[in-house]
Amino acid sequence: MSTGTDVTMTWDGDGDRDPLSAPTTTDLTAAIERLDGARWSLVTVHRADGDLVVGGSAARGLIVYADLGPGRCWTALGTDRAGEDEVELVAGGQPGNYPSRVVLGLDAAVAAAAAFLTTGSLAPEIGWEEN
Repeated sequence: MSTGTDVTMTWDGDGDRDPLSAPTTTDLTAAIERLDGARWSLVTVHRADGDLVVGGSAARGLIVYADLGPGRCWTALGTDRAGEDEVELVAGGQPGNYPSRVVLGLDAAVAAAAAFLTTGSLAPEIGWEEN
């Protein structure tokens, strides 16, 4: 499905951005799957009514954050990882330790981003925490 939004893929190092106008969910999925926590560590979906950011590594774990306007920021909730209180990830070129409860797997991160891309809403099947 194609939309009128932009997906911006950002990789570490030189801060270059690779914008894609009117992406499809296939484009978005490919961009998120490409996240490796090194060269590629951030995908942003820009819409007129807000932004959704997916950061981290498709293999290690992903963080999903939505900014829907002033005072309306949300973080997606993953399933707690057994034995891990925190997960070290690189998102947007910045290393950080994230609570395991906000680290999602690839499928959940793609579902959250695809829902926002196509509807502008938070995916109802994903738990969200207001920031």
